[in-house]
Amino acid sequence: MTNRAPSTLEMVQRLLTRFGAQDAAGIAQLFHPDAQCHSSEIPGDPWPVRSQGRREIEAFFLALFHRLEFHAVTVRKVLVDGDDAVVFGGGRYRATGTGRVFAQDFAVSLSVRAGLIQEYRVVEDTLAISMALGRAYPIY
Repeated sequence: MTNRAPSTLEMVQRLLTRFGAQDAAGIAQLFHPDAQCHSSEIPGDPWPVRSQGRREIEAFFLALFHRLEFHAVTVRKVLVDGDDAVVFGGGRYRATGTGRVFAQDFAVSLSVRAGLIQEYRVVEDTLAISMALGRAYPIY
């Protein structure tokens, strides 16, 4: 019996499962020890914009789960091309500090090498998040 590294799709599925469980420590274990994580910049930096290594990546997800209560997250499409994948989805959240409920779409790209996530990038609706966190206001 051979131990094969998980495929890119299997790693996406594991990431989404742990994300749904809000398991920051479990998510961090899916990453290579030197992995990089990039997030869209949000005024006031409610969570790190760039993280490197499992400890910082765990801190990123802990901050995310602390600031946002997830009501529903939907994955619309997963595209896999060899070691790379992109996940398109959206969700409804509540900002814990303000109580504001909002919806947003997101795209997550990740690269998997030898069965571990090497790079993770999330692009999200920074205005919707900023408004929910009370850091931006619409101009009418």
